[in-house]
Amino acid sequence: MHVDHRQIVDCLDLRPEQLRIHPAGIGGAFGAREDLTLQIHLCLLALHTGRPVKMVYDRAESFAGHVHRHPARLWYRHEADRQGTWSGSRPG
Repeated sequence: MHVDHRQIVDCLDLRPEQLRIHPAGIGGAFGAREDLTLQIHLCLLALHTGRPVKMVYDRAESFAGHVHRHPARLWYRHEADRQGTWSGSRPG
C-alpha cells in the first residue's frame, strides 16, 4: 500500500478498499514532495460526487501548492594543520 493511500485512509477513517490512488512517479523526495497536499480534499470530492478525481500540477502550481523545506543558514568550522591533517575530535 502506498504511503499516501495509508495516510488518506487513516485521516478520513475509511477502509482501504474504499480508496484507490494512482500516484505518479515524481522521483525522489527532493523538496519534501512526499507530503500530502490536496489528496485528502480530492478524496472528499470523489466521495461526494461518486466520480473519479484527477489532479495534475503544472510546474508553477507544484511550487505554490506543495510544502517546501525552509531555508537555513549553517555555520561549519573546518580545522587542519599546515600539512592538511585534520586535527579535531571525531563526532560520537
